[in-house]
Formats: sequence, structure tokens, C-alpha cells
Amino acid sequence: MEIRKNKLILITGGHVTPALACIEELQSRGFNDIVYVGQKKSLLFDKNSSAEYRLIKDHLGIPFYNIIAGKLSLFFHWHSIVWLLRLPIGFIQALYLLVKFKPSIILTFGSHVAVPICFWGGLFRIPIIAHEQTTTIGRSNKFIQKFAKQICVSWESEIADYQISSNFKDKFILTGNPIRKAILHTKSNNFIFKDKKRKTIFITGGNQGAHAINEFIFANIARLTSKFNVIHQTGSNTLFNDFDKAKKIAEKINCEGVVYIPRDYIFANEMAEAYAESDLLISRAGANTVTELLVLKKKAILIPIPTTSGNEQFKNAKLLQELGLARTLSQDELDFESLEKLIEDLLSANKLDVDRIEKLSLLHKNAHKLIIDIVEQNLI
Repeated sequence: MEIRKNKLILITGGHVTPALACIEELQSRGFNDIVYVGQKKSLLFDKNSSAEYRLIKDHLGIPFYNIIAGKLSLFFHWHSIVWLLRLPIGFIQALYLLVKFKPSIILTFGSHVAVPICFWGGLFRIPIIAHEQTTTIGRSNKFIQKFAKQICVSWESEIADYQISSNFKDKFILTGNPIRKAILHTKSNNFIFKDKKRKTIFITGGNQGAHAINEFIFANIARLTSKFNVIHQTGSNTLFNDFDKAKKIAEKINCEGVVYIPRDYIFANEMAEAYAESDLLISRAGANTVTELLVLKKKAILIPIPTTSGNEQFKNAKLLQELGLARTLSQDELDFESLEKLIEDLLSANKLDVDRIEKLSLLHKNAHKLIIDIVEQNLI
């Protein structure tokens, strides 16, 4: 296999799951000159490293360059001022990194982190391939599409809407949303429960966790564990210390046999086992989680983030609900009785849109290959 040492590929963006799948595909094709530009801290004032930093640097060994990117917030908070002040810093850093590396191509996975890199990349006429995970194009990718040569989208049902609402219709191509190969293969043995006859619920808020869901679970963990085994991914941020709280709860309720296993972060091989062990998930409705649930045909109670751009998580949840795989519960109406009713309803439901699920699963399973085909076609 030819190693293309003279073709440096710069990857950026805030959606690390599809980025990982594409990096693995690049490496399998002989590309070994890859750098990643992201955020070492995903939350303001958090002491712990972000999931993307841990995965890219520690597990893949790809050089990781931190950027202090800013953004315009949808809702006013004093954090909004901090994000705004970071904007010029991010643009200066992005200019420095592009001059330093002179990449042959930029592959971006959205979010505000990618905006300054793609701005300068467009001015320097570096080919930019952008990927959109969600069922509605995000604010950052709406800006980035002005500079991109190709915009890879994830959902067949939405590509027409992208094209209708955009002045860049010819740039869009349906690729699907890349998933990690590791989630399809269970090799680890980290979630062992004493009572295997019980149903198991896996609770996750995505890579960074979800504090609102965590608080609700902590308040109702005794009722939940009276019926179910529970795997709980809390996230690792130090602003709320939810993982420490979860560990203390586990020490109290697991005295007569393991029924509650908290984790701060679950890596891909362990995630495959968590999915395999679970009968149902309680989760946010991020695009990557929704894609994995679809491919693995896992049922879920979805609690969308109420403040996402364009209500994207509600649209993601609606898609899984139409396929028969999910029920949606509003965060504002979160109570245990409603959750319990939805759990019982979903566990007993068996009406799935099998044909559409299979079609979409095949698309997403091949997404990483299609995206890297496009990267190769546009290398300068």
C-alpha cells in the first residue's frame, strides 16, 4: 500500500464520533500525515480533558492541536460574553495553524470549532469537505458551506430540504453518518450484573454526559434499580462532579449485588458491550447516538436537549420514533411516572419499520468509505 506522506490532511470539528470512523478509514488507505484541530476542554472552566482530546490523542495517537474557538450563543448568559471574547483568538490561532501545516485538504465535522479553520481555508483555496450529522444543517455548517467544495449529509429524508434552503445546491451529497466499527463488535466484559434475568437500562447523555438527566436519575435511582439493572454514563466534567456522585450512590445500593454501574466515559469497545447488554436506553437525541441506535436496532427513551439549533434533537428523536425504535420525553416534563410508563410501553412494543431501518443502516455503515472517497477525489 502506497503511503501518501506528502498529503497532509487537517481534520477539525466538534463531532468526534464520525471523525474517528473517517480517521480509521484514512489510515487503512495509507494516509499517515493527519492532524486534528479541536478543543482540549469542551466546557468552559472544566478541569478535565474533552472526549475528543482523549480519543484522538491518547487512543489514535494523532497530533491534537487545541484551539480557543468562540461562538455566538443562542441564549444570553454570562458565558455568552466569554464565548464572544474567544472569537478573535480562535481566528488568529486558526490562521497560524494553516500557515504552519499548509494542509492539502480540510475535513470538517461541524460545530463552532471548525468555523475559523474553514474561513481561512476558504480564503487560501484549500479544498474543504464538510460533514453534517444532524437532520437539519447546523449554524456552523451554514457558514462553512460557503467555503466547502462538498457537503456530506447524513439523512436521505433531509437532503431535499438542505438543497431547497441553500444557495449551494450542487455541493450536497448523501453519504450517511459514519459509525465506529468497534461498536459493532463486543469484545470486552465490563458490565457484569448479578441478576441476568432483569432487564438492563443504559443511560447516557452522549460523550460529555447530560447534567439534567443525571440529576433526575440520581433522584430516582432507588425506584429504577428496584426493577432494572442500570449502566449510567455520567460524563466527566468537574463543574457538576456527577461521576463522583454516581460512585457514592453505587457504593450504597450495590451492597447486595451489582445493579448500578456508573462510568464517566465509555470507550468504543466497551460501548459495544453496553449496547449489547442493554434492553433499552435513556438518552439524549444527538445525531451520533441516534445513528448507533438505528444501526444496532436498540430501543430508547429519548430526552432531547431543549436548546439545540433548529430543534435538531427533537427532529432526530422523531425519526427514530417513526421507525418504532423510540419514544420521546420532554426534559421540561420529566417525571418518573411518565418515564416508567414509556419504558413499559417500549419494552412491549414490537412494531418496527424493518425495511427502512435496514436501508438506513446500510447507508450509515458505509458512510466513512464514501466520505474518504470524496476526500481522495479532492486532494490537491
